[in-house]
Amino acid sequence: METQYTPGTVVRSMRNKNLVIIVILIAILLLFGKVVGSSGIGKVIVTVSIEPISFFVYEIGGPYVEINYIVSEEEEFHEIVITSNMVSKVLSSDLIIITGHIAWEEELLMLISEEKEREVSGFSLDLMGDLRDQLILMNFPGTNELNIHGYWLYLPNALVIAKSVADKLGDIDPIHRDFYLNSYQMFRERIERLNNTILESIMDLGLYGTEVLAVTPPEQYILLSLGLNPSTILVHGELYSVSPSILQEARELLEKGKFEYIFISDLTKKKPIFEYIIELSRETGVPIIELRTLSMDGLYFLETLYTYNLGVIEGIGELEVNPSRDNWPEMVYISMIFVVIILILGLVFHIIKIMRG
Repeated sequence: METQYTPGTVVRSMRNKNLVIIVILIAILLLFGKVVGSSGIGKVIVTVSIEPISFFVYEIGGPYVEINYIVSEEEEFHEIVITSNMVSKVLSSDLIIITGHIAWEEELLMLISEEKEREVSGFSLDLMGDLRDQLILMNFPGTNELNIHGYWLYLPNALVIAKSVADKLGDIDPIHRDFYLNSYQMFRERIERLNNTILESIMDLGLYGTEVLAVTPPEQYILLSLGLNPSTILVHGELYSVSPSILQEARELLEKGKFEYIFISDLTKKKPIFEYIIELSRETGVPIIELRTLSMDGLYFLETLYTYNLGVIEGIGELEVNPSRDNWPEMVYISMIFVVIILILGLVFHIIKIMRG
């Protein structure tokens, strides 16, 4: 019998007393941003291997950078084949930033190096390669295997990456070095405030350190930043497949009451494993909570993601195991209002920026 997905099983409620203040702060940040797709003479051209890394370039580079990406955030990162057209598009970049965990990234840098006749280190930033001793990479729970997927979403790592981007941009464009360093300092202060807000909220809810079940690797870094403990992760690789034995083990833990929630990401919903998770939730009565790992309608701010996710977590206390269809429109409505507020405020502040020259 075909599995039917009931709206409301995946919860995305927005309930957060701090949301208004944080949303306004996020909108103000747009003053220092740029419009997606805009370009200008004299800007530093930065190409990132995968779109999520754009977060950091937008934050630090502001109006002095033009950002391109090779793979969008909704594409499968690991299945890219390098083409001559791809190389030619990237060739004009002043800086290329890669995650360092995908084989084709390094291959692309070598090809660009040959074309430019320059050392790779002179025009690139390899996050895992260059920053390995500064990044915090977690092991998958109960193993010695490093989780190298989505590590940039972990707030301590975000600060390390942002500082490195600021230094690189300053080396390439020394005229605006102070701007890049000031942008990093402002970013650091905001992330520290955000972290304090998260911890305060999670502790008030009595959820700090709560063991939860995560489905895919990036969720580990999101959940840790949210003060939760993803003590079991179903998927360890990039193929989003899981063995029947692991699913059975997870089912047994859920039936024993080990976990109160199953956490998935917005990307997980696009994978075949999502159907298994829906069935697992129905069989055990444990609700699925959806977190975001993608940008929200093109807004490249880490605070946006975490504010949204914090709102989801704060809504947990009001959930039933299987919310009715009647509650579903309300959840979506609240989330949509949140996004619309950000978009409107962002537009207003961008207009102000243009008027100020």
